[in-house]
Amino acid sequence: MLPALGSRRMLERVQSALSHLPLVSGGGLEVRLAGGPSRPIDLALHATAAGGIMDLLARGQVTREAPLDDAAAAAWQRLRAFAEQHRAAGSLLREAVPQAWFEFDLDADDRLPPPNFFVRLDDPFSNPPILGPMALARQQAAHQLMRRALQPLGVEPSPKALEALALCLRHRPGSASVRFLGVMLARPGRGFRLALSDLPLSELTAYLRDIGWPGDHRPLVPLLYFIEQHVDRVALQLDITDDGVQARLGLELAFGRAREPRELPEAQWARLLEALQGLALCEPAKARAVQAWPGLVRKIDQPDQWPAGFSARQAWLRRSINHIKLTYEPTPDMPVPEGELGPSPLTYLVVHRIVTAKAYLAFNHPEA
Repeated sequence: MLPALGSRRMLERVQSALSHLPLVSGGGLEVRLAGGPSRPIDLALHATAAGGIMDLLARGQVTREAPLDDAAAAAWQRLRAFAEQHRAAGSLLREAVPQAWFEFDLDADDRLPPPNFFVRLDDPFSNPPILGPMALARQQAAHQLMRRALQPLGVEPSPKALEALALCLRHRPGSASVRFLGVMLARPGRGFRLALSDLPLSELTAYLRDIGWPGDHRPLVPLLYFIEQHVDRVALQLDITDDGVQARLGLELAFGRAREPRELPEAQWARLLEALQGLALCEPAKARAVQAWPGLVRKIDQPDQWPAGFSARQAWLRRSINHIKLTYEPTPDMPVPEGELGPSPLTYLVVHRIVTAKAYLAFNHPEA
């Protein structure tokens, strides 16, 4: 791993966590782009049902005797209950959930923290129709599936949360899909997270209004304009608790096509990172480290650093930049009228840490 991504201690924590976990398909590092090398690095691991992850979970064989505190042990028990339901004969979860992600908020503690758990939803549950005679029935089926997935994970949504979920499905723009459902097992609270892919920016503020988002759309406008100038693919993350949709938003930025003729992906990411530096959302050293990440790495070149959790056939990995995530977290006392935000509304959001940035750096086995 590249030293500029984080402190030596944080990189050691990543290595330690990987030594206790099987890499079934791949994963990634979530790196904060500002705040210096001492900032935490989060680890994500990707696994598929076809690759055996539900069998490993159900047998309690995922953590490789990692040191766990009581909270982490309880979280893995919930995941085991989910896997057992997934493996049951005729299970709807088996049909609808082909993949899962485990995300670890790493800190200085040597123990393996509880994972935040995300499942990828397959069609038709991720993409129920919004029009036509079958629209309501298909939306209800997706709603029922998500509720069923949450139960073994210890989340029993309140009536208000269930209504918020129904609104998110009912008002989803036609081109967007509810690709991921997640439970933040490592964080306090009883809520869950939805991730919608390929959301048109032109429909974002209307969608937020329709689902009962409690924020004001006006401070969002300069941020959305910045995003539209630099990327063409956006995924939206929404947190839902017993109080309904929360004000915090996650916006994952990526590229679907070149914005300039014959523009290479490297140039696209460089342009975006340069723009983030201009807003003080990214430090130059972090930008250089992110741009240096893509490529192929082989076990033979760095055997001492190769994680023990990788299988024998995983002797090389492909590294890539998956997305950059902007988190928008308005504060209750944030001024709303645009005239009060000063000469640059977007700069105000950055200075007051209402907007922060992370890079998601993927690593995948080419044959996975």
